[in-house]
Amino acid sequence: MMKLFYRSILVLINVLYYSCTRNYDKTNQVIMDISATEFKLQIESVDGILLDVRTPEEISGGYIENSTHVNFYDSEFERKLSLLPKDKYIYVYCQSGARSIKTAEKLIDMGQAKVFNLKGGIRSWKAKKYPIKVSTTISASPTKTMSIEELDSILSTESIVLIDFHTDWCVPCIKMTAVIDSIKKENTDRLKVIKLDIDAHNRISDEFDITAVPTYLIYNNGKEVWRAYGKQSKENIEKHLFLNI
Repeated sequence: MMKLFYRSILVLINVLYYSCTRNYDKTNQVIMDISATEFKLQIESVDGILLDVRTPEEISGGYIENSTHVNFYDSEFERKLSLLPKDKYIYVYCQSGARSIKTAEKLIDMGQAKVFNLKGGIRSWKAKKYPIKVSTTISASPTKTMSIEELDSILSTESIVLIDFHTDWCVPCIKMTAVIDSIKKENTDRLKVIKLDIDAHNRISDEFDITAVPTYLIYNNGKEVWRAYGKQSKENIEKHLFLNI
């Protein structure tokens, strides 16, 4: 019990220290390079984005549950990093720590608010016998694409449209799937719901200035009336929808 208390105090001190140092200009930004024990306690204590930057082959051997997977060697790696919410803690790890520390540096350069690196990578996590999730593969399902002309046509003909901009590698996006599907199912006759994977719709995401995922837009008779990003409650989305129905 006392060990847990002291560990909690340690995390609090780290958070306060990190927050204070990041309130200054970019030259004072700090990457917290922490042990597996501290990393585990941190992700359990403070909400954020858990980022695994290993290859799909490495991930198939086990990963930390609820990880967002972005391959360090992906040609779109930096673009995908830029879509992570800037106001969230980022907890990044790789196999041994080399790629994750480089990723942390890139995130700092992009203006990320808070970055924590798992020292020693997932190897140090496994050495502590902390839980991992095993999957035979991490792959995206086939995505049906839409042209910007098709989207413009829908926006001009439908009264109320809810657009869900997401990716298959974003955990908050995945967790929001059930919420969006429920809204769509319960309001089929009242509104149009469009789900767009931005990796397959670069032109549309650029045109609509999508800078984070997930992002939700509500259009009323062709005009944008509401925009939000990150995890949203069903009640909050419906509140803004029904204001316009």
